[in-house]
Amino acid sequence: DYKSMENHIDRAEIIQAGISGKGSDVRNSKTLGKKLVYSAVQTSSGYFIRATKEVSGVFQSLKSIIPAMILVIL
Repeated sequence: DYKSMENHIDRAEIIQAGISGKGSDVRNSKTLGKKLVYSAVQTSSGYFIRATKEVSGVFQSLKSIIPAMILVIL
């Protein structure tokens, strides 16, 4: 139930998204005790969409595309 959820309007990624349409921040999650990447975008109707990924998962994703990036550079 969204009414019982904590308000995240003061989070860095939400503030950035409110200014430029998108934002991100890397910080430790108090809930999970892990370092997470938080990303947010603001919709045309003024709502925010926020997604989170564990930092180690981001690095795994980057490792999987490095060979393709090297081919593009060559």
